Amino acid sequence: MAVRRLTNMARYLTYDEEMKSLRTFLDTVSTNEESLFDVKEEIDDDEENNNHFSRERDAKSTTEAEMKAFIGLLYISGVHKLSHVNITDVWATDDTGIEIFRNTMSSKQFLFLLRCICFDDIHDRQSRNDIDKLAPIREFFEKFADNCQKCYNVGDYVTIDSKKYKRKIETRKRNGTPNKKAKTLYKRCGECPNKDNKTQYTCEKYQKYRCMEHMASVCRKYTN
Repeated sequence: MAVRRLTNMARYLTYDEEMKSLRTFLDTVSTNEESLFDVKEEIDDDEENNNHFSRERDAKSTTEAEMKAFIGLLYISGVHKLSHVNITDVWATDDTGIEIFRNTMSSKQFLFLLRCICFDDIHDRQSRNDIDKLAPIREFFEKFADNCQKCYNVGDYVTIDSKKYKRKIETRKRNGTPNKKAKTLYKRCGECPNKDNKTQYTCEKYQKYRCMEHMASVCRKYTN
């Protein structure tokens, strides 16, 4: 009974202990100037979008340190491939869990942030969602993708492989047949004649589809 009681007590941390663990976690994580996204700007946006409660006693406002630690735990969970692992197993104290998770914050706090995290303003989301299905994460996704392109340097031995697109036709009035498999859709190069049925390749910088012959010149243009 004593061992079980001590184990249950170790699962929960006080607010001061959590903040101390957050600061310790941030000190151990190495950072550089070329991060995938501007942490300060993104954290400020997340704090503004997440702190929406009708009563102050419902929840405490998030802080920059807390959001950095939360995003760091999400990265670590991806490294350990924990998408299908029960969260109680990750925070287990019997040497089967991951120590950095329970030393950073409690499992309840992690679940609370995971449930309440928001990347946009919920007040005008409906109007934007009518014209953009990615409205809840559009601004964050574009910033993240843009910074990924800035941080990625194409080497001399880069190769381009074929990519197949699957498309399932659906309409707002009537849904497509759910059991019917999507057909593989091959794109064609815009600079080649129509009779040349070449598979196209997507270039994020050029924002157009080109075949291997025409894509090589485009890649050399943006890498030189």
